[in-house]
Amino acid sequence: MATRGVEMTLTFTAWDAGASAPKTGDSGNFTLRWVKDGTASAPTNSAAELDATNCPGIYTLVITSTEADANLGCLAGKSS
Repeated sequence: MATRGVEMTLTFTAWDAGASAPKTGDSGNFTLRWVKDGTASAPTNSAAELDATNCPGIYTLVITSTEADANLGCLAGKSS
């Protein structure tokens, strides 16, 4: 459970729509935005792939305590 003002790790899936499969090795292609109380900005940290072999397409991103100081937060993004 997320707590306001406390650093947290978000987990998300990258999906290759063309191959209809999880997308591995894609973290360098992400453009991510942390939407904090309706205002979007680039997150402080970069996403990292969790485990390409056992958890293909699963990535994590650490949201700082300052970024987490919000009533509502949402991670959004795309891959080039």
